[in-house]
Amino acid sequence: PAPLDNEWGVFLLDVIIWLGIAFGVAYLLNGVAWAFTRKTTSMLDDIILGIIRTPVLVLVFVYGVVHSLDALHENIPVDIRDSVMSVYSVVIVLVIFYLAYKLFKKIIVYYGKLVAKKTASKIDDVLIPVVEKLGVVVIAFAAFGYALGAFDVDLTMFVAGGVVISM
Repeated sequence: PAPLDNEWGVFLLDVIIWLGIAFGVAYLLNGVAWAFTRKTTSMLDDIILGIIRTPVLVLVFVYGVVHSLDALHENIPVDIRDSVMSVYSVVIVLVIFYLAYKLFKKIIVYYGKLVAKKTASKIDDVLIPVVEKLGVVVIAFAAFGYALGAFDVDLTMFVAGGVVISM
């Protein structure tokens, strides 16, 4: 139609289509995947499915929006496209590390605490909270490092400084 017969209209339609695809994927995860996971006796697959549902929706939609920008290649300067791709890389890194954090917290730490309750030893009751805190810090530092790497920040000096300080 007349208002959508230019590059911006194509971009808008692409974004709407990608939003529909994202909700379709979310529907498949909710409907089909939950039907399969209900048949299992373990809660592990239900936990994983609950964790990945929203990040998958975000990743599909953001992927669609960024790749829909190809319709506007004549209207968007190269430096803005590069900035959008850098932000896109950061979003991907943050979503992946969010998933890593949630999987670590909801699965590894949860099952670690369950095992710790069943044992007679007290060392695991002390060790599980330490591993939990250390894991969160490692995931946060890794996410920060990858996000800075997406903006082409050289982390070599920081790593070398950390090695020297730790010695």
